[in-house]
Amino acid sequence: MRKFSNDHVKKLTDKIDNDKIELERIRKENEKLIQENRQLSENFNKLKHTIKDSDERNSKTRKENDHLTRVLRHKEEQINKQLDEIAKLKLQFKEAKIENERINLKLTSYTSASFVLQHIVPKPIGKNKAGEDVYSDGTGVGFHQVPPPVLNNFSKKKFGLVNDDEDVNEIKLPASMDLKMF
Repeated sequence: MRKFSNDHVKKLTDKIDNDKIELERIRKENEKLIQENRQLSENFNKLKHTIKDSDERNSKTRKENDHLTRVLRHKEEQINKQLDEIAKLKLQFKEAKIENERINLKLTSYTSASFVLQHIVPKPIGKNKAGEDVYSDGTGVGFHQVPPPVLNNFSKKKFGLVNDDEDVNEIKLPASMDLKMF
């Protein structure tokens, strides 16, 4: 029985030694897992913190984007208003340019008329005894005595009233004229 016991003890001792080795291996494995777990926890906390920071930055960026979108819309509206105003001013400028050309044409016309009035139509240089204007050529306003036409034809000659046998181009002067009646 001793033998049996020694063998049995030896087996048990071997088993205990194996168990101790296994236990040591499991402890090391456990420590390793604990270390990995701590590291994973730290990494998880870092990741969680990074996600939180990222969410905060995203929220801040979204707010800034919303604000910039509103500012952009406002600027676009202002630009559109200014473009409309520029278009209106261009139209007014074109209308003013046309009006200016029209006025310049009238002014040129008035200048021409003024030239005619100053150089062609005589200007009065004074008044006569009757209070009428007297011009540089000595005439006044109103009717003036002038001699009648030489041929006593007060109207234009009409064809068909003259004898065809007479020469139309021949001018006959009266034998005498009384100039005293003028």
